[in-house]
Amino acid sequence: MTIVRFQHRSPVPAIGEFLCNRMVATLTDLQFKIRANCARELRESIIDELNRDGWSDPVQIDKRQRITITAMLGTVGLCLQTGNMARFYADLLKLQALYLDGAISGAFYLLPTRICAQVMGSNIANYERLTAELSQVFNKVITVPTFVIGIES
Repeated sequence: MTIVRFQHRSPVPAIGEFLCNRMVATLTDLQFKIRANCARELRESIIDELNRDGWSDPVQIDKRQRITITAMLGTVGLCLQTGNMARFYADLLKLQALYLDGAISGAFYLLPTRICAQVMGSNIANYERLTAELSQVFNKVITVPTFVIGIES
């Protein structure tokens, strides 16, 4: 796959250069054809590859609630969003809460680019909107160092 990258609050030192390079390689090597209604299949393909690299299954961020992030590896959180645009706000809050609690040192956020999201369906979260809002609107609010990766076909 082809990917694009955005770094929010210098994530490489927090995540580690090796892990950043490994994530990029894993996604770049993934063979997947983007098409209409493929969100679930894309998500499963990415999660399968991440599990092979040692990433966990979904992680609960609070024992009293059923709120989860996609995965963790050591002290790095990961959210993968292939669904509705409104869900990325919840993901950012989950990652920020884990960061403020000291549970993670940084995060990856994976989602399709705008063009890819349009092919997949309607109102799907996209890289361009997330990165614009992170840098222009929420820069002072979302402080978790985050490596955002946009997935293209």
